[in-house]
Amino acid sequence: MVERGRQKPIRGLRLTEPCQNLSSGDSSNISRLLRLTKKYGTSDIYVGLPHTVFKEQNQELALFISKLHAAHLRVWARGGEVRCVDSFTEQDHFMDGLKDLATFNDRSPPEARFHGYMVNIQPQDVPGDSGCFQHEIPQSQLSHDQHTQRDIILHQWLNVLTRASAFCRSIDLPFAAAMPWWLHDLAGEPVTVPWGASQTRTCIADIIAPLLDDYVVMTASEDHSVMAHRILRQLRSTSNKMISGQSMPRVLACSGESDSILRGTSSQSDGVDEPASETVEHLEKTFVPYPVFGGTIITELQAQREVSSVHGHAEFNETQKAESRDLLPPNNNHARGGSSDERFDSRKIPRLKPLPLRSAFTHNRAPGPGEGEDDSILVLVVVDGGCRVGIGDHARGA
Repeated sequence: MVERGRQKPIRGLRLTEPCQNLSSGDSSNISRLLRLTKKYGTSDIYVGLPHTVFKEQNQELALFISKLHAAHLRVWARGGEVRCVDSFTEQDHFMDGLKDLATFNDRSPPEARFHGYMVNIQPQDVPGDSGCFQHEIPQSQLSHDQHTQRDIILHQWLNVLTRASAFCRSIDLPFAAAMPWWLHDLAGEPVTVPWGASQTRTCIADIIAPLLDDYVVMTASEDHSVMAHRILRQLRSTSNKMISGQSMPRVLACSGESDSILRGTSSQSDGVDEPASETVEHLEKTFVPYPVFGGTIITELQAQREVSSVHGHAEFNETQKAESRDLLPPNNNHARGGSSDERFDSRKIPRLKPLPLRSAFTHNRAPGPGEGEDDSILVLVVVDGGCRVGIGDHARGA
């Protein structure tokens, strides 16, 4: 099997207040945004918008996307409300918004269309709510009623994602979803639901993954060591399934809080002021061995904070650098982890299971604006215990 080679990890930017950039009369905001994307080598922009914008600000939105597209950026629409998990009526409203997005793309020229859609819906956990998720209780300790409530919420969530995935694939629109980092480990146990004809309890992350083009792990942290710890389980699970021949999504790490994060499950402020650029570089270098690793998404505020710090304190830092160099601890270049069990050591990264005989794998995505067709094709084939790696039609023994 020969497929297009693995692309470099994306560098995404999640806009904090996207609507301020939609004014065609003020070019300062878009200019600032483009400077920010250039600094970080950004490839993808994630724009959170209410679906009404697709109708009310059609021309402004098209112009905004066109400007980003001209800078060789892929633009994703991002949306979803927690309440659309609650009922089929709310789910229908959510699907209406997706249809409005599709209509917007159909009516826009190619350079003004959204590249994809990222849904940001996660199970809510509001104390006293009849649909309370009980996030502080491991599955084995739930009462019968709590177990039933959690299963209902998870199945409703799964239904929303299934409908959205089917619709996006019907119009050939890449589909991503923001996913909680703790689905494999909530209070020490995986989050499971009855699944299939046998109703075997299965981790919901494993059920959702095949529905997606991009599985975006919301790490609720800006510390690269915590982010690495929280994305590792999904990377390992998804990579092994892909190596076994299953169709799997890319897995991305997203820093910062989700717009609809479960209260109490995310970390508080890390107390770490690690530059966003260093966080991205750490994660890219650490997860090279994982074929499904798709890249990193940072928030606009996180990026702006680093830029402001650089401009505001450059002279001060130069003055203090020589004086403070000898006072720095040996591991100062590594951000602190959260709790002790969340400290990530890349030297202890778990090995993937070996490839089966006579198998091959790569990971695909469509080329983005300005990338063109990449004629380098990576082929990895295991034959009779030997490995051959090739670029294009040429292969060498390994």
